[in-house]
Amino acid sequence: MKVSMEQVKRVLERHGRPKTDLSEAARLLDKDHQVSDQSKLIRKVRHEVMAMPEVRAELVAELKARIERGEYQVSSEDIVDSMIRRAIADRIE
Repeated sequence: MKVSMEQVKRVLERHGRPKTDLSEAARLLDKDHQVSDQSKLIRKVRHEVMAMPEVRAELVAELKARIERGEYQVSSEDIVDSMIRRAIADRIE
């Protein structure tokens, strides 16, 4: 449910609250609106991530072909770098 600033003004006028409450109400309404926008963005990103395949088949096929042709070379430094990055990422979760 969305509440407009006009509705907030009318409610405040009916209940005889001082005009200073209007700015507080506006601030809170704006904050709720920002949270709502963030919530929508989070839901959208989550949906897109969930729709992504667990395994990228095209990448797996390409790497498999390179391995079979003997063209896939990975340096030990790259392997260690990937292992360290994965360990750090696992700790963050």
